[in-house]
Amino acid sequence: MNAELTPERQQMQSPQFERIACGASESFVWRVDDYPWQFSTWNCHPEFEIHLIRHSSGIAMVGDYIGNFGPGDLTIIGSWLPHDWISFRQPGSNLPGRDLVIQFDPHRILNSAVIFPELAHLSDLFDRALNGIRFTGKSAQQFAEQLERLGDSKGADRVGRFFSILEAMSDETSYEILSKARQTSLNKNDNDIIQRVIEHLKQNISEETSLAELAAVAKMTETSFSRFFGRHVGITYSEFKTRLRIGRACSLLRSSNETVANIALDCGYNNLANFNRRFLSIQGCTPREYRKKAEDPTNGGEK
Repeated sequence: MNAELTPERQQMQSPQFERIACGASESFVWRVDDYPWQFSTWNCHPEFEIHLIRHSSGIAMVGDYIGNFGPGDLTIIGSWLPHDWISFRQPGSNLPGRDLVIQFDPHRILNSAVIFPELAHLSDLFDRALNGIRFTGKSAQQFAEQLERLGDSKGADRVGRFFSILEAMSDETSYEILSKARQTSLNKNDNDIIQRVIEHLKQNISEETSLAELAAVAKMTETSFSRFFGRHVGITYSEFKTRLRIGRACSLLRSSNETVANIALDCGYNNLANFNRRFLSIQGCTPREYRKKAEDPTNGGEK
């Protein structure tokens, strides 16, 4: 295949939670990240995050949502909602400046509404973000341009621009809610178990992974693991595995010239008819229809 999940990606060591610290002279973090980097993994944190994919494509994982992403993908992630964006790349390569990330404490903003009541209406945006929000259409492109310019601003102008972006996002109607479940918190041990299981599934995406195998990775009985995974991720492990495979298939359909049959095999489906059925049930179209749409932006595909 032209692209694959590399061993370096799965073996990367990272903290349990991403620790975020604003400087003494700033109210939010603005930065550009390469891929992969220290926190390119299934992670969560109490701060909210605005995440812009500047280039590349792959699989997006937000709470119990698993889908595909491409350039311009713009998402707001609420407190403690686990997330990860996995790009397929050549072994040993990296993607400079793939992500533009803004992280902030929503409570500081809402507490400021006591002095600046105009900020109070942002509470609705923040509530929706607890499930993950993805902006779509022209608004996503406009927000992306504003977020890029935000990095060059300073002082009161920086804060004013940031609040203006949040206000516009709050009023925007072209968006989709990603995760059905919310995550109020996740202790260190539980997050570590989930991360180990997800990494195992990604490493063996083209192989059959049984309940017994995943339970062993989690160091639980099969019954306990099934309950644990469903409670914390929001879907069964088998549904998660299916969405992960179909998400990878979507990325390969967009980024490679491989046949549908070869992509099905690469994603763990030896039976093409079964692959087509699973793909249709999740994406609402066949793999060939999906590729055609992706190649033609005027037909609902991605640029």
